[in-house]
Amino acid sequence: MCAATVPMKDFAKRLVYRAARAERIGIPRTGRALPFACAIGILLMPAPCTAQAAEDLTRALAGDGHRTITQPPALATLAWRDLSVDPAGGPSPLKVPFSMCWHGSSLVVADRQLAQLVVFAANGDVTRTIGSRGAGPGQFIVPTVVRCSTGAAAYMVADLGAHRVTFLDSLGAVLRTTNTPDVPQIDIIGEFALRPDGGWYDSWLGSDVTFGPYLSDQQWRGVGLVRRYGPDDRLRSEFGTPVPYRDRVARRVLNRVFLCLSRDTMWTLTQGDATIRGFAHDSAMVASPIRLPVYFRGMEPDVKVNERARVPGSDFLPNSLTYEPNVQGLAVVADSLFVTIRYRDWGMKLVHGSGFSMRRLANSSIEIVNRRGQVIRAYDAPGMLLSIETDGKSRIAAITMMRDNTQHVLTARLPF
Repeated sequence: MCAATVPMKDFAKRLVYRAARAERIGIPRTGRALPFACAIGILLMPAPCTAQAAEDLTRALAGDGHRTITQPPALATLAWRDLSVDPAGGPSPLKVPFSMCWHGSSLVVADRQLAQLVVFAANGDVTRTIGSRGAGPGQFIVPTVVRCSTGAAAYMVADLGAHRVTFLDSLGAVLRTTNTPDVPQIDIIGEFALRPDGGWYDSWLGSDVTFGPYLSDQQWRGVGLVRRYGPDDRLRSEFGTPVPYRDRVARRVLNRVFLCLSRDTMWTLTQGDATIRGFAHDSAMVASPIRLPVYFRGMEPDVKVNERARVPGSDFLPNSLTYEPNVQGLAVVADSLFVTIRYRDWGMKLVHGSGFSMRRLANSSIEIVNRRGQVIRAYDAPGMLLSIETDGKSRIAAITMMRDNTQHVLTARLPF
């Protein structure tokens, strides 16, 4: 029997998928297999367009002329509880928490190393787990995103390893599955949101991997910030226009988007320009853009593209852009207020786990913001927060990275 021939375009996507999966499941950068990384030129080279990306960052921070850099507010304190630590001194119920959502008073955490969902009660106790490692129904390989709703489809889990989205009821029984949405050129997944009627949203621009599609101006035409799917998993619409930054890599990275569904409004936060936009169910904008304050410019954008690593039959080129964003994550509290993560004091910092290494990290806080973009309150937070979720009322949860390179789940109650 002859060996199957893999088209070069598909081969490139699989190689990039393997690199993305290694990043998702926490394989140290120095410990990942080199052959597939080198095969697509993940060892990137400086690009001549860094100056253009710097102009794009200036445009983003200025909010198209509507904003200047201001001083950050004073920080109050919150009583954070660490769910990753067993109060009785036993083993941690979590290994590598990566995504979470509130289902009523319960917090549901997707742990990519355990390959399951861990459900915490309001008092912080683990009530049950859902799923196990594997490719069968109700099993997960790399559960990357979990989202909750009040409908029959209580949970949706996007699994990078299985290339599958699974919908489950409140007891954890599988209702249906579908393939992860297609992404131009490579296999990554980004942000998701789940509607009570079983419909859902995604945005590949929400991916947190350091590389992504390398699109031309023509290929960007028709790309939206968000894609909406019906309960039958069919694509219904694509909406929200990415800011047309001039640099091709900056257009992807600065348009990284975070999604938050509140009632019938899909709220988006684009990271580069720190701007919130709201869209109705019919994809129409519900308000003018909400420009959050920005407190620093940070390092100049460092763009890398390996022009010599083009794979025949594919438009993909390994590419990345490093900069220091002001904001990350989006949630809604008390119906009319937003919660975002704020970064400050970026720099190369020593982390320790199985060894010691230097990583570019920031300190974190959270801000409560009204619909006019005004900061109502600001609170300090431990570590470097990676994501934030609320129960819609006063309880919040965050995943944070500590200096020992471990990720913890924190909860707190806002003093409303």
